[in-house]
Order: sequence, then structure tokens, then C-alpha cells
Amino acid sequence: MSDVLKSRFPRVLTVKGRAFTLRPLLAGDEKELLEYFRRLPVDERQMLKDDVTNPKVIKGWCQKINFESVLPILAFEGNRLVANVTLHRTRGGWSGHVAKIRLTSDPGVRGIGLAAALTREVLDTAHDLGVAIVDAEVMTEQKKALKLLERLDFVAVATLPHHVVDLNHRPHDLVVLSRTLIPVERLSPDAWKTAEEVDEGGGG
Repeated sequence: MSDVLKSRFPRVLTVKGRAFTLRPLLAGDEKELLEYFRRLPVDERQMLKDDVTNPKVIKGWCQKINFESVLPILAFEGNRLVANVTLHRTRGGWSGHVAKIRLTSDPGVRGIGLAAALTREVLDTAHDLGVAIVDAEVMTEQKKALKLLERLDFVAVATLPHHVVDLNHRPHDLVVLSRTLIPVERLSPDAWKTAEEVDEGGGG
């Protein structure tokens, strides 16, 4: 784990008087993570990129942790996992300075501002990791997610017709939103390290 992550996590985030403990995913979180995703509404799970109710999918995530490429941050209220936000990075190549963010939350913690607080937390972490641009991808039907991202200064840069097929094989338009954290011209050469120069420690 990098010094940036060690300095930031675990940490307690208080939202509307409720305390949430944030920390990166651990190999031992497999059962809790699977139960968490199975609590999400069926119509929302259908729109996720992976079949998160498949134990093999969750096992793969927990056994191939590599924070250099995928940084999953879990939010717990007490011992209960209630949200998951992930920063996906391409280490090397011409987009090595760009990352993507994905977020889900338990219905029981919605409407209090947790999603916005978690997004800000991951944006701050991304900045400290030297990420210049963070993108988010949502379907046009996901109105609440679109509004949240726009409130957090993400800007819609493209709409891609029929670029997503959900788990029920229905096509959807994909909206790409972007937020610049660090002007690209200010980045150090390390932001463009090749994949061979990045330490490997498992998949992601």
C-alpha cells in the first residue's frame, strides 16, 4: 500500500451525525462484499458492469487486489458494509494520468449526502496519487447519479448511443462525465510511467 493510502485510511467520515469508517478492500471482505451487493435493488444491479451477485466475481476481486490499478474503498457503519467507491487507473500509456470512478450505496444510507462525501473523498485521494483527470460513466436513465456528479463539478463530455448492454441484454446510452483535478501540463513525468515500471502486486 502506498504512503498516500497509509496516511489517509482508515478514517472516519461523519455525515448527518452518522459515522462511517472508510478503508481499502481486504482479501477477507469477500463474504461481506457479496452480501452487500445482493442487498442492492435488482434494477440497479442490472445496470452494473459486472454480475456482482456471482461469488466468482467477488472472489476474483478480493484475491487479485492491486491498489495501483484498482482502488476499492469500502464504507462501514458499525460492522455493516454500506457503500463501495472504486478508483480505476490505467498505469502507463497515453492515459496514465486519467482514472475512472464508480460508486454504489446501500438504500439505507441514501439521501443523507454519503455518496457526495465519498466521491469527494476519492477525488481528494486521486489528487494526492497524482491523478489529473477523473471520469465517470453512467447511463442516461441514472438521473440521480448524473445530478450528483454535476453538483461535484463533473462535466458531461460525451453521450455514446447504445454503448452499454445491461445484464438483461437491453441497450442504453452512456454518458461520460469528466473532472480535472490537476492541469495536465503541471504533471511530473512519473504520471506517464510505463506498465513495466509500475510495481505489480496482484491483479485488479
